[in-house]
Amino acid sequence: MDRVEALDAHLRSMSTERVARLVATLPDSAIDLHCWSAVLERIAILAYRPTVVEQLNLAQQQLLYAIATVAEDQNGLRRPGSNLDPGADTVELGPVSLDAVLDRIGARSSGRARARAEAELDRLSDLAILWPDGRDALHLADDFAAQFGSERTPPDLRTVAEGLDPADLHRMAKALGLDGAADRHVLTADIVSLFTDETRVGLLLEEAPAETARFAHFHALHSMVVRAPAPGHRHVDWLTERGLMVPVGDHGVMVPREAALVLRARYPAPFSPEPPVLVGPVSDREFERGSEPGAAAGARSVAARSQEALVALLDADDHLVAALRVWPLVLGADGVQDHPALREKLTAVGTHPDVVRVWVEAGAITGLLSERGGEVGLSAQAATWAGLPPESRITALLQAWTRTPDTARWWPSPEEPLPKKRAAGVRRALALALGDAPEGTSLGAVSENPHYRRVLGWEPHGAQRWLVDTVQWHQPFVGADTDATDRVLRALHEAERLGLVAYGTPTLLGRALSAWCRGAGTEEVADAAWAALLGRERVEEPRPNEDGGAVMQGPAECRERALAMEVHALLGT
Repeated sequence: MDRVEALDAHLRSMSTERVARLVATLPDSAIDLHCWSAVLERIAILAYRPTVVEQLNLAQQQLLYAIATVAEDQNGLRRPGSNLDPGADTVELGPVSLDAVLDRIGARSSGRARARAEAELDRLSDLAILWPDGRDALHLADDFAAQFGSERTPPDLRTVAEGLDPADLHRMAKALGLDGAADRHVLTADIVSLFTDETRVGLLLEEAPAETARFAHFHALHSMVVRAPAPGHRHVDWLTERGLMVPVGDHGVMVPREAALVLRARYPAPFSPEPPVLVGPVSDREFERGSEPGAAAGARSVAARSQEALVALLDADDHLVAALRVWPLVLGADGVQDHPALREKLTAVGTHPDVVRVWVEAGAITGLLSERGGEVGLSAQAATWAGLPPESRITALLQAWTRTPDTARWWPSPEEPLPKKRAAGVRRALALALGDAPEGTSLGAVSENPHYRRVLGWEPHGAQRWLVDTVQWHQPFVGADTDATDRVLRALHEAERLGLVAYGTPTLLGRALSAWCRGAGTEEVADAAWAALLGRERVEEPRPNEDGGAVMQGPAECRERALAMEVHALLGT
């Protein structure tokens, strides 16, 4: 099947609800549910669905980059002709075979790496970033090359060699063991012949220092230009002397096409199928008061502190619901501003500002809060919210916490100026990381304000360093800069206030929320919340069902439900 036919068959094999969730990843301006072909066209373009790409973990992103190299190699690393409108810059890649993809990441043989790769490919297929062609191959999204392909097409060595001055050409021939006395045309032909022989290029690469070979492979994998290398750069000097890197433009070098094809085929592309593993002693641990140094807090103490945090969260919920009936919030350009009387009341009852901020942000997601004329207050669903049992309200707040959009309705205080950018990715990734921590392991003390600790020169280490790395595995777009570390530590600080972490240890509820982020049901989170409210260390029995089936409908749920009805009518299912 061609690309469009295969996508049509792939989407029709899904339930209406799953198709609606895919359509919901498109902006409203790109949704046209009057014509199924228009739906297929939009879903096949990843530029319309940036939120899907932003939620991919490191293993999934590495797979997509590896797939792009396989597809490019099928074209001989030459830019293929466009199958789109004349003059369009976007080119189509694929299809690619599953075996070729597994070969590229070194996971062809059965084992954990292959199992993880196949599972991640299934997930990417569910997201319609790629889809099966019906013959053990995968079609790729229309703009796959633009999203995951190489920066530029590498030059042919013949073209480069023909442009070299005689001295450089003879120097390269001598380094390659060729007859330097031959004339220019013979030397050029001999050099090109050598680089089109995979065996001879492989032998040449074996002579390279290990770090130099890795350097060459990295730049060949992504067809990257090394900008203005300084004289004496040991990797670049060794590679350019032998033609494994050649000049491009006025101030750069890159691996030529012939060598890049060999390097890509010879070395596996990066693939990290699992999050980092926490090894070694845990430092900066928070201890149970009165315990011996080096002893982690016991499970009972962890459960007790989680219970304390959840009770405080429910108290804050009651106070905020009552207060917003009197003092609505004002939505300004920089987020929500609270009423001085509201702030005074919440301070008097001991509600922590972080809890207030998270509650307001989550309220926009759950549908509890709505905006009217620049004011944020309780929505028409406030009565439904009031009728929910405590564990259901906690569950809704925690789930919304992981889904808070980048344009949240609250802004951190001036003392803690953390950016909104990618806040949702950090929180969800942190929740996922809580499930990766070994049982009973403390991630370090988090009760102090992390921003102030950073100002004083403190850097995460031990288990907290592992946590930052694991969050970045789950959400690579968080980045590896200082701000990213601050955002991770801030989310960890919030998680402690929400009962997800206690004494630096992921709680029963924290692990349940992590499982929900991986696809487990909401009931499991509610059961854990109920057990945590009772101060229990584990879920010992199902909770009583007291909510009578009442469900909050946030804006995203309402939009998805409406889209599901339209998709159902369009497909006639």
